[in-house]
Amino acid sequence: MRVEHLTETVPRELDLSEAEAGALAAAGKRLAGSREFWRQTGLDADSAERSVIRCDRVARGRYRVTVREAVGIVALSSLQLVVEPKIPAAHFRYLLQRSPVFPRLDDHQVAAAESAELWDLVAAWFVSALERLLRRGMVADYEEQRGDLPYLRGTVHAFKTASSYYQGRVSFSCLFDEFGLDSPMNRVLRAAAATIASASVLKPALRRRARNSLTRLAEAGELWHGDLYHAPERRSEHYAMGLHLARHVLAATGRAAAAGPAPAWTFLIRTPELIEAAVRAILTRGLHELVEVSNSGIQLKPSKLSLNPDLVFGAIAVGDVKYSLLTQDWNRPHLYQAVAFATGYRATRAGVFGFTSKGASPPQLQVGPVGLRAFAWLADETVAPEASAATLLDEVRDWINADA
Repeated sequence: MRVEHLTETVPRELDLSEAEAGALAAAGKRLAGSREFWRQTGLDADSAERSVIRCDRVARGRYRVTVREAVGIVALSSLQLVVEPKIPAAHFRYLLQRSPVFPRLDDHQVAAAESAELWDLVAAWFVSALERLLRRGMVADYEEQRGDLPYLRGTVHAFKTASSYYQGRVSFSCLFDEFGLDSPMNRVLRAAAATIASASVLKPALRRRARNSLTRLAEAGELWHGDLYHAPERRSEHYAMGLHLARHVLAATGRAAAAGPAPAWTFLIRTPELIEAAVRAILTRGLHELVEVSNSGIQLKPSKLSLNPDLVFGAIAVGDVKYSLLTQDWNRPHLYQAVAFATGYRATRAGVFGFTSKGASPPQLQVGPVGLRAFAWLADETVAPEASAATLLDEVRDWINADA
């Protein structure tokens, strides 16, 4: 099987058959149908641009492939595309492991953290959470069922029952509650476990663990519409982490139907929200004695518009996280957005947080009453991510303390 490596959002020309190009494009559209995947992108739900994977034909058998703001894997029967982050892998994993988007687990933590591939890491977290949940025990619940029974139970559907009688069948069409394990939460867990168990691109040992868990979930049926929105109650609180990760597995996974010449299995995770949450978590923890860091928003009444900066440093400053490489000059939309955030919050300081590989960043600016500054995470393979995080914290701490 041919393996090709791509960098997220960076186009690359590849030799593909028409069937392969079609399968990639179809996988991108399937995944684009997930509202969870496209959350906070600002794209319209019916936009033709809502596709994770773009395949543009440049010549016969030659296509320009772009995977937009996502990392992971796309597997065809004859080809695997490994989509890598735009920053060095060590820095990306460091941020991933500190992002509340994917909660860390106690057991199997070290083994999972050593995984170099995102899909292995997320799948391992889910399987570990599922195994812990199953050890504590599954929760049974009442589920509404409809069926033809030889006796009365629950609510009888009179018309269907009468029709059966006149057709010579003595049965009652009933709507009733059945107590068992075929509940929305268990169906979500089963669907995610089945996805991992059937993914040939994942490690055999991990797939085997998922299959073992599936045997415990045998009473749960197929996923129903609306199951993903079911929230745990007090007696099912231990389901919370497993469901959280299961939703990520299902939202990031696109599987082709059996029909078709080149079915595709995809596992792609959107990166902007993940990086934003990680940077905020690092700043919140590192600056907790100095200032409260949050991401609260304000509405611009009487309109429905709102201002939602990624970072609010108490009443002192605001900031926005951009998962992109900074240059020596300001990105005009980023500058305007930061100034608007500061104006709305009546703050005199605004920061734009991004990445750099060579130490380049825009100069400090004064825009009216707003002092604007860029903070660059040094994402260099020769620099340890811990050092980049410490440097960023020192710079932000001095910025917050300035003129205090």
